[in-house]
Amino acid sequence: LVLILVALSPALGLVLYSAHEQREQKTTEAERDVAALAQLVSSEEERLIEEGRALLMGLAMSWELQAAAPGDCTLLLTRVLANNPHYRNFGFVDEAGILQCSALPFRKGLDLSDRLYVQRAIERRGFSVGGYQVGRVTGEQSINFGYPVFGPGGRVEGVVYGALGLTALDPSARTEYR
Repeated sequence: LVLILVALSPALGLVLYSAHEQREQKTTEAERDVAALAQLVSSEEERLIEEGRALLMGLAMSWELQAAAPGDCTLLLTRVLANNPHYRNFGFVDEAGILQCSALPFRKGLDLSDRLYVQRAIERRGFSVGGYQVGRVTGEQSINFGYPVFGPGGRVEGVVYGALGLTALDPSARTEYR
Protein backbone atom coordinates (compact mmCIF):
# COMPACT_ATOMS: atom_id res chain seq x y z
CA LEU A 1 0.00 0.00 0.00
CA VAL A 2 2.85 2.32 0.87
CA LEU A 3 4.58 1.47 -2.41
CA ILE A 4 1.42 2.29 -4.36
CA LEU A 5 1.04 5.62 -2.55
CA VAL A 6 4.69 6.48 -3.22
CA ALA A 7 4.30 5.58 -6.89
CA LEU A 8 1.11 7.65 -7.28
CA SER A 9 2.25 10.68 -5.28
CA PRO A 10 4.01 12.44 -8.23
CA ALA A 11 0.88 12.00 -10.40
CA LEU A 12 -1.37 13.18 -7.56
CA GLY A 13 0.90 16.17 -6.98
CA LEU A 14 0.80 17.01 -10.69
CA VAL A 15 -3.02 16.81 -10.74
CA LEU A 16 -3.30 19.06 -7.66
CA TYR A 17 -0.78 21.54 -9.08
CA SER A 18 -2.58 21.59 -12.44
CA ALA A 19 -5.96 22.14 -10.75
CA HIS A 20 -4.47 25.02 -8.73
CA GLU A 21 -2.99 26.60 -11.87
CA GLN A 22 -6.29 26.29 -13.73
CA ARG A 23 -8.12 27.87 -10.80
CA GLU A 24 -5.66 30.78 -10.73
CA GLN A 25 -6.02 31.24 -14.50
CA LYS A 26 -9.83 31.23 -14.32
CA THR A 27 -9.73 33.70 -11.43
CA THR A 28 -7.47 36.04 -13.42
CA GLU A 29 -9.75 35.74 -16.47
CA ALA A 30 -12.83 36.47 -14.36
CA GLU A 31 -11.18 39.54 -12.81
CA ARG A 32 -10.21 40.78 -16.27
CA ASP A 33 -13.77 40.24 -17.55
CA VAL A 34 -15.26 42.10 -14.57
CA ALA A 35 -12.85 45.01 -15.10
CA ALA A 36 -13.76 45.15 -18.81
CA LEU A 37 -17.47 45.10 -18.00
CA ALA A 38 -17.03 47.84 -15.38
CA GLN A 39 -15.16 49.94 -17.95
CA LEU A 40 -17.93 49.39 -20.51
CA VAL A 41 -20.66 50.34 -18.03
CA SER A 42 -18.69 53.39 -16.94
CA SER A 43 -18.20 54.48 -20.56
CA GLU A 44 -21.89 54.01 -21.29
CA GLU A 45 -22.86 56.02 -18.21
CA GLU A 46 -20.49 58.81 -19.23
CA ARG A 47 -22.01 58.78 -22.71
CA LEU A 48 -25.55 58.98 -21.30
CA ILE A 49 -24.56 61.87 -19.04
CA GLU A 50 -22.89 63.76 -21.90
CA GLU A 51 -25.91 63.20 -24.14
CA GLY A 52 -28.14 64.45 -21.30
CA ARG A 53 -25.98 67.54 -20.87
CA ALA A 54 -26.14 68.38 -24.59
CA LEU A 55 -29.89 67.74 -24.78
CA LEU A 56 -30.69 69.91 -21.76
CA MET A 57 -28.33 72.66 -22.88
CA GLY A 58 -30.21 72.82 -26.18
CA LEU A 59 -33.56 72.84 -24.41
CA ALA A 60 -32.43 75.61 -22.05
CA MET A 61 -31.71 77.82 -25.06
CA SER A 62 -34.99 77.12 -26.82
CA TRP A 63 -37.42 79.99 -27.24
CA GLU A 64 -40.26 77.86 -25.82
CA LEU A 65 -38.52 77.81 -22.44
CA GLN A 66 -37.09 81.31 -22.72
CA ALA A 67 -40.58 82.73 -23.34
CA ALA A 68 -41.96 80.65 -20.45
CA ALA A 69 -45.11 79.91 -22.44
CA PRO A 70 -46.53 76.76 -20.79
CA GLY A 71 -48.35 75.50 -23.90
CA ASP A 72 -45.30 75.86 -26.13
CA CYS A 73 -43.07 74.43 -23.44
CA THR A 74 -45.27 71.36 -22.94
CA LEU A 75 -45.44 70.73 -26.69
CA LEU A 76 -41.65 70.96 -27.00
CA LEU A 77 -40.99 68.66 -24.02
CA THR A 78 -43.57 66.14 -25.24
CA ARG A 79 -41.82 65.95 -28.63
CA VAL A 80 -38.42 65.57 -26.96
CA LEU A 81 -39.72 62.79 -24.70
CA ALA A 82 -41.17 60.94 -27.70
CA ASN A 83 -37.73 60.96 -29.35
CA ASN A 84 -35.82 59.87 -26.23
CA PRO A 85 -37.35 56.59 -25.02
CA HIS A 86 -34.82 56.01 -22.22
CA TYR A 87 -36.12 59.17 -20.47
CA ARG A 88 -39.24 59.07 -18.33
CA ASN A 89 -40.00 62.81 -18.41
CA PHE A 90 -38.73 66.30 -19.18
CA GLY A 91 -39.79 69.39 -17.32
CA PHE A 92 -39.10 73.00 -16.47
CA VAL A 93 -39.16 74.45 -12.95
CA ASP A 94 -38.96 78.16 -12.18
CA GLU A 95 -36.27 79.70 -9.97
CA ALA A 96 -38.34 78.84 -6.88
CA GLY A 97 -38.46 75.18 -7.91
CA ILE A 98 -42.16 75.13 -8.89
CA LEU A 99 -42.89 72.92 -11.89
CA GLN A 100 -44.13 75.12 -14.74
CA CYS A 101 -44.37 72.61 -17.58
CA SER A 102 -43.75 68.94 -18.20
CA ALA A 103 -43.98 66.42 -21.01
CA LEU A 104 -46.36 64.48 -18.74
CA PRO A 105 -49.42 65.79 -16.89
CA PHE A 106 -48.67 67.10 -13.39
CA ARG A 107 -50.37 68.65 -10.39
CA LYS A 108 -50.30 72.46 -10.53
CA GLY A 109 -47.95 74.04 -7.99
CA LEU A 110 -45.77 70.93 -7.63
CA ASP A 111 -42.64 71.95 -5.68
CA LEU A 112 -39.36 70.35 -6.78
CA SER A 113 -37.08 72.80 -4.98
CA ASP A 114 -35.86 70.05 -2.65
CA ARG A 115 -34.52 67.96 -5.54
CA LEU A 116 -30.75 67.80 -5.69
CA TYR A 117 -30.51 68.34 -9.46
CA VAL A 118 -32.56 71.58 -9.15
CA GLN A 119 -30.52 72.91 -6.25
CA ARG A 120 -27.18 72.10 -7.88
CA ALA A 121 -28.13 73.53 -11.27
CA ILE A 122 -29.12 76.83 -9.66
CA GLU A 123 -26.17 77.00 -7.24
CA ARG A 124 -23.52 75.98 -9.77
CA ARG A 125 -25.15 77.75 -12.70
CA GLY A 126 -24.46 74.67 -14.80
CA PHE A 127 -25.31 71.06 -15.55
CA SER A 128 -26.13 68.89 -12.55
CA VAL A 129 -26.84 65.24 -11.83
CA GLY A 130 -29.18 64.27 -9.03
CA GLY A 131 -29.26 61.03 -7.10
CA TYR A 132 -31.58 58.06 -7.37
CA GLN A 133 -35.20 59.08 -6.86
CA VAL A 134 -38.79 58.17 -7.53
CA GLY A 135 -40.29 60.92 -9.68
CA ARG A 136 -43.20 62.91 -8.31
CA VAL A 137 -44.69 63.23 -11.79
CA THR A 138 -43.83 59.80 -13.19
CA GLY A 139 -43.88 57.67 -10.04
CA GLU A 140 -40.93 55.83 -11.59
CA GLN A 141 -37.33 55.35 -10.52
CA SER A 142 -34.90 57.66 -12.26
CA ILE A 143 -31.77 59.73 -12.09
CA ASN A 144 -32.43 63.32 -13.07
CA PHE A 145 -30.23 65.80 -14.86
CA GLY A 146 -30.77 69.55 -14.60
CA TYR A 147 -29.56 72.57 -16.54
CA PRO A 148 -30.22 76.22 -15.68
CA VAL A 149 -32.27 78.44 -17.97
CA PHE A 150 -30.81 81.93 -18.06
CA GLY A 151 -32.78 85.12 -18.62
CA PRO A 152 -31.74 88.68 -19.31
CA GLY A 153 -28.54 89.68 -17.57
CA GLY A 154 -27.55 86.07 -16.97
CA ARG A 155 -30.06 85.58 -14.15
CA VAL A 156 -31.15 81.97 -13.54
CA GLU A 157 -34.87 81.84 -14.29
CA GLY A 158 -35.33 78.13 -13.75
CA VAL A 159 -34.07 74.65 -14.49
CA VAL A 160 -34.92 72.32 -17.33
CA TYR A 161 -34.61 68.68 -16.33
CA GLY A 162 -34.65 65.20 -17.80
CA ALA A 163 -35.54 62.07 -15.82
CA LEU A 164 -33.38 59.21 -17.10
CA GLY A 165 -35.03 55.85 -16.47
CA LEU A 166 -32.89 53.32 -14.65
CA THR A 167 -33.33 50.81 -17.48
CA ALA A 168 -30.99 53.02 -19.52
CA LEU A 169 -28.23 52.10 -17.06
CA ASP A 170 -28.88 48.34 -17.37
CA PRO A 171 -26.49 46.87 -19.97
CA SER A 172 -28.99 44.19 -21.02
CA ALA A 173 -31.76 46.77 -21.56
CA ARG A 174 -29.64 49.31 -23.44
CA THR A 175 -29.57 47.41 -26.71
CA GLU A 176 -33.22 48.26 -27.45
CA TYR A 177 -32.25 51.95 -27.82
CA ARG A 178 -29.46 51.48 -30.34
